[in-house]
Amino acid sequence: MDFKRGQASTETLFVVGFAMVLIFVLMYVVMPAMLDFTQFSAAAQTEQSLDKIVSVIDSASSYGPGTEVSLNVYLPAGTLHYDDPNLVFDLPDGKQIVKPLSVELNPFSPIDFKASGIKKIRIRKDMDSVHLQIS
Repeated sequence: MDFKRGQASTETLFVVGFAMVLIFVLMYVVMPAMLDFTQFSAAAQTEQSLDKIVSVIDSASSYGPGTEVSLNVYLPAGTLHYDDPNLVFDLPDGKQIVKPLSVELNPFSPIDFKASGIKKIRIRKDMDSVHLQIS
């Protein structure tokens, strides 16, 4: 009887060991794909946020001097800068998201974001240019 109990526990050990190896292999294959997806979604969210910013800049410009608009958008870690006539966001992985502006933006020094998060953006139209301020 002891022989059958030892055989059953050995078989159970083999099944559990095989299942653990299978789980580790699946994690090794699936995890990089999941991490790649989160990077893609961060880039997609950044692109949507820049579209929103560009849209508000265009609207503020068309409303005329004295217009001031605030909005909250998600921006990941990276650098935002103005490269006439484009608004450019550099992601840490080297990707650049470029959005053309139809109006001239008052030049500003590059803004470095150390962490991802919701940023408050204030857009103001003066007599001759549009100002962008991020807090």
